[in-house]
Amino acid sequence: FEVELWNAGVRIAGEVLLPSAEGRRVTLHGPRRAVTAAPAAPQAVLGFWLWEVEDMAEAADWARRCPLPGPIELELRPVLDPA
Repeated sequence: FEVELWNAGVRIAGEVLLPSAEGRRVTLHGPRRAVTAAPAAPQAVLGFWLWEVEDMAEAADWARRCPLPGPIELELRPVLDPA
């Protein structure tokens, strides 16, 4: 699947993330900033892919082909275009 994504020119980036307990949570509230240990999350993000596709329909088509074993949920979200 990864090779298909690269060969099609769809995959821009992707990484597996360490468990959330290995990270930190930064809370921003006005001028106050706090850094705390991130709690373990039962529904944490395990990794990401960044794809360049024409639209959400194409992203959904690629996601349906994902060979990861289930049960698993993939969340498809567009990247904010600053333009």
